[in-house]
Amino acid sequence: FTDSTIKCFGYNENGQLGYGDTSHRGDGLNEMGFNLPFVNLNGDVKSVALGGYHSCAAFTDFSAACWGYNDYGQLGQGDITDRGDDPNEMGAYLPPIDLGTNVYVDLILTGYEHTCMRSTAGQVKCWGRNNYGQLGYGDQINRGDGPGEMSDYLDFVEVGSGCVVVDLSLGNSHTCVVCSNGDVKCWGYNTNGQLGQG
Repeated sequence: FTDSTIKCFGYNENGQLGYGDTSHRGDGLNEMGFNLPFVNLNGDVKSVALGGYHSCAAFTDFSAACWGYNDYGQLGQGDITDRGDDPNEMGAYLPPIDLGTNVYVDLILTGYEHTCMRSTAGQVKCWGRNNYGQLGYGDQINRGDGPGEMSDYLDFVEVGSGCVVVDLSLGNSHTCVVCSNGDVKCWGYNTNGQLGQG
């Protein structure tokens, strides 16, 4: 909406709609329109991203938060606790993701079970499931699902010298960036050639 608020509807088994319950919305009478509440978020929403079973928002103050399914740390809170599926988990109860000193979120995007952000400086950090290397850290270690894995402990993804990231896209289990010099780089799952490496 133009007032930087959002509404969500659909499947809600893990609280990904952000209403403090697990009730689906939009599948019955009198659930849409004025009957559909706004999601309680502690900030003005700039953009929204929807993963497999989790949701994220970037705010106008350059912070970000995620809610819903969290078995792999895709919410970025250093645990595997779902959020948004019980009362008192949204709004002021939902902390912004700690991405480190002087890191300002310009864009946040979601894959099926991983999440990445682009900073205002054109750098990328990713967290969540990493079974195919979709986080871009050269391993298969999940990040964000335990203490000491976020904030300054979470490195920027090395996208190569001369690559200032101007755009970012996440697939089911792979990640791509567009660099300011026009290069496109992708990593992660590649069984169907989605990384474009032949």
